[in-house]
Amino acid sequence: MTPSPKISSQQARRAITIDFEGNMQRAPSLIGIHVDGTVRHFILEPQLGPLTSLTNRNYVVERSDLESVLADLDRMSRSEDRIISGFTEHEKVIVETYCENPVLVDWFSSVYVNAKKPIGTWANRRAHAGEIDKVTDRSLQTYMGLIGMKYKPGCGINIVGTSLTKLRTQFQQGREVGALSSGAKRRWWRILSHNTTDLTATHALLKAAVSPK
Repeated sequence: MTPSPKISSQQARRAITIDFEGNMQRAPSLIGIHVDGTVRHFILEPQLGPLTSLTNRNYVVERSDLESVLADLDRMSRSEDRIISGFTEHEKVIVETYCENPVLVDWFSSVYVNAKKPIGTWANRRAHAGEIDKVTDRSLQTYMGLIGMKYKPGCGINIVGTSLTKLRTQFQQGREVGALSSGAKRRWWRILSHNTTDLTATHALLKAAVSPK
């Protein structure tokens, strides 16, 4: 097993945290980005682009594409000396699979941190000290409970994939965004809420995992 990366508390605090959302075996539909407590969402799937016209003061949503987002992250990471983190290797695999710019792929691999490794080490250390029970389900939702976080009602495991499929189906049926069913619109807000929680939880857990003892 690859050892946990050595990350300073400052690096964790200033990390750019990302999280892709999508369906299996498809290019990502959405990416959320957390920087210094602010979350922004970018719709990457063209068919879902009209969803940006739905407004909600809790979310900032824009249209983009994977390469443009990665290029912006590259500039921010280099100019501000920030690492990029996500909860697992999933984000790295997505970039390697769907980004067609090899320079961006190589850069991303050089700065990306799989936060689950130091988080798992931190949880094991706490379990050995008798502070918590041993963690056997190493999901983000389980780790979130260690710091008192949880998903909002209607969010959680399996909500995103089915919700994206429902939204995509209504657009394929020729509906304009204003004609989406109320249920479909609720699903969209739940996707954004879920993604936001994933981002804030991953960032908070990484900070906790590498904080000075």
